[in-house]
Amino acid sequence: QAEALDKAEKIEMKSKSKDYDIVMKEAGKLFDLKSYEKALDQYVAASAILPSMSEPKEKITEINSILNEEKKYKETLTVADNLFKNKEWVEAKDKYVLAAGMRPEAAYPKGQLSKIAQFVQKEEQQANTFNNYLALAEKAYSSGNYALAAENYTKALGINPDAAMAKKKLLMAQQKQQQTEQSEKTENEFSALLVQAKNASSRGDLEGASVYLAMAGEKLPNDPRLQQEKK
Repeated sequence: QAEALDKAEKIEMKSKSKDYDIVMKEAGKLFDLKSYEKALDQYVAASAILPSMSEPKEKITEINSILNEEKKYKETLTVADNLFKNKEWVEAKDKYVLAAGMRPEAAYPKGQLSKIAQFVQKEEQQANTFNNYLALAEKAYSSGNYALAAENYTKALGINPDAAMAKKKLLMAQQKQQQTEQSEKTENEFSALLVQAKNASSRGDLEGASVYLAMAGEKLPNDPRLQQEKK
C-alpha cells in the first residue's frame, strides 16, 4: 500500500509539475507583454498548483507593486488633466512632472508639459499686449483723446473680455467722447451763428443780427462772446 501511495504521489507530482510549467510559461509571456493583471492570475494559479515554489510568490509581490504604481500613476494623471482643463498651469505642471518621474518612458506627461509651456508663453505675451493697450488707453484718456482711449480699451478687451476695469473705463471713454463731440458740434454751430450775426450787423441789419444772436444764445447762453456781440 505504501509503495502504491508513493507511486501515486509521484505520478500526481509529475502531473502537477507539468501543469505548473505550462502555467508559469504562460504567466511569463503575459508578464513580458506587460499584461500584468492576467499574468497575476496565472502566477496565483501556479502557486496554487505547487505552493512550495517561491518564484510565483515573488512574481505576485512584484506585480502587485507594479499595479500599485500603475494606479498611483493614473490617479496622478487624472488630477493633472483636471488641472490642465481648468488652466491651472502651475499645479498641473507639478503633477505631470510627478507622473513623468513615475514613468520616464511615458510620452504623454512630457507632451502635456510641452503644451503647458506653450500656453504659459502665449498667456504672457497676451498679458503684455493687454497691458500695453491699457497703458495707451490710460494715456489717451488723461490727455482728453477719448476716441483713441476707447479704441485701445476695446483692443484690450479683445484679448481679455472679462477685464472689468477695462469695461468700465471703455464706457467712461465712450461717454466722454460723446460729450466732447456734442460740445464741438455746439461750439461750431454757436460760432457759425455768431459770424452770421456779425455779418448782419455790419450790413446794418440789426434785427437779423438779433435773431442770429438769439439762436446762438440757445446754444451757449453764458458765453462771453455772445454778451459782447449783444452789446
